[in-house]
Amino acid sequence: MEFLLIDGLLVGLLLVIIILLVVLLFKKPSKANDERLQATEKELLVLQAKTDDMKRSMGDEFARNRHETALRLKEINE
Repeated sequence: MEFLLIDGLLVGLLLVIIILLVVLLFKKPSKANDERLQATEKELLVLQAKTDDMKRSMGDEFARNRHETALRLKEINE
């Protein structure tokens, strides 16, 4: 008898959890969440632009270093 009561409570709790999850899934996002999402997207775009600039800068620096190293090796070999 005690197990039936516990099983009934567990089933009831599971149903409540499932209903709450369904409500949360279909709930329209709030305006504050939309604003935070837009701000995060803007920050992400800024970070992406900075990363692209750093990639370009590092690529240029590596190219200069390769060129200087090649010149030094040529000088050493002569």
